[in-house]
Amino acid sequence: MMDVPINKEPRWLWDTMYRWLDSIQEFMSLKYENLVAKARTEKLMSYSLRLELDWLKEFLTSINSPVVFCHNDLQEGNILLRLDAQMSQHPHPELVVIDFEFCSYNYRGFDIANHMCEWLYDYTNENSPYFWVSHDNYPSLKQQEHFLESYIQAVQGKQSLQAVTREEMDQLLRELQAFTLASHFFWGLWSLCYASISTIPFDYWEYGEVRFEAYFKHKASLFSKLDESPGSESIAELMKSLCHVAQYKSS
Repeated sequence: MMDVPINKEPRWLWDTMYRWLDSIQEFMSLKYENLVAKARTEKLMSYSLRLELDWLKEFLTSINSPVVFCHNDLQEGNILLRLDAQMSQHPHPELVVIDFEFCSYNYRGFDIANHMCEWLYDYTNENSPYFWVSHDNYPSLKQQEHFLESYIQAVQGKQSLQAVTREEMDQLLRELQAFTLASHFFWGLWSLCYASISTIPFDYWEYGEVRFEAYFKHKASLFSKLDESPGSESIAELMKSLCHVAQYKSS
């Protein structure tokens, strides 16, 4: 709902991922004596990341997700609950969002899908790899619809008793399904880019592999229609048509 005086074209997502990919490919061109790093590099090269990113951009721009001002990193560590004395008398404690490093105009589907994906990851692990993954924590369809209904009501100024239409809900669920791919791909690239430069105790290599594995698994589920959530069938058909176009271009 914010009107921020910056470029409102959804360039940030693609510019950032292509820039990170350039850095990763430069890093992967180096010679390694470390056999573990060598093996991980070879595995990453087998993903054909640039071709995959080209395909992903074409696919997601066809989803027609509205462009809005996004946080782009709405994970648990960036959502605080105020518990100070001033708020103690308030019947509904205030949530405060922090860390605006990645804020930009972006597809709303990315911000929503990324938040849902973050339910899977717990970064409080004090031991290597310094995170946990629990796929059972992914929000159920009921939880997704509760979140999306609240979002629609807030954006459109609807009263809580005014029903959200099935069309509105299905559109957001389609965006959620599609942009889940972008969330995994984005943080996979981020992790690999920072693996060689960050001094923070975090297994960036492991996290990158986990996110890319999740990306390809989710992509396969959309292709095969194994995911029976609303919108996945139409997305699968769109993905197949775009895949044929990509194969034609590459040949």
